[in-house]
Order: sequence, then C-alpha cells, then structure tokens
Amino acid sequence: MRSDKNVYWVIQLAIHEGQGDAFRALADEMCAATANEAGALNYEWNLSEDGKTCHVLERYADSGGVRAHNENISAFVERLVAIADVATLEVYGSPDDGARKILEGFGGNFNRPYAGFVR
Repeated sequence: MRSDKNVYWVIQLAIHEGQGDAFRALADEMCAATANEAGALNYEWNLSEDGKTCHVLERYADSGGVRAHNENISAFVERLVAIADVATLEVYGSPDDGARKILEGFGGNFNRPYAGFVR
C-alpha cells in the first residue's frame, strides 16, 4: 500500500459552447493564483484538440494543501461553473474528512490507494 500523503485528482471540464476564450482567460487567472500555494505540487490544464474539453491534473502535498487551495480559488468557482460543467472528478490519495467534503461538493469519485510508489 502506498503511504505518501499526496491528494490528487483529474477533473474533466466540458466547456460551454462559445465560451472558449473566457475559459482560457479564467484558466490563466486560476493558474497564476495557484502558482504561489505552498502545498500545490501540480496544477496542469490540458485542452482537447477541439477546445471543448479540459482535463486538469491537480496534486497537493496533503489534505491541508487541498483546503488552502479551496480557500484561495473559491473566488473563481462561480465564474468557472458559469462557463464549464464538471463532467468527472476522479480523486486519488487519502484525503482527510475536510478535504473529502470539499471534493464531494464537486462530485468527486474517490479511489483508494492500493499499490505502487511515489518518487
């Protein structure tokens, strides 16, 4: 069983028709706002070739990093959900109750660590 404390996920966002420019601008703002978070290890936005879907890989050092990110990014959430829908949210690691509650609010599907390693 893996023993690291990282909490991470991949969220798939379906971008609303005609909102591509607004979505990319908001993604840039959110990336800039997250860049200085001490617990943020990965924050990678990946657009599909047709520009209709975005997969975001987020990885935090621990559940405290998840909570700090949620506080930092909360000002952007209303704008984000106005231009994109959460299609899926696959969560990995072992978030504590507080982090889990945050991710449940976005429809998180939780996957338990089983085997592997982190370097």
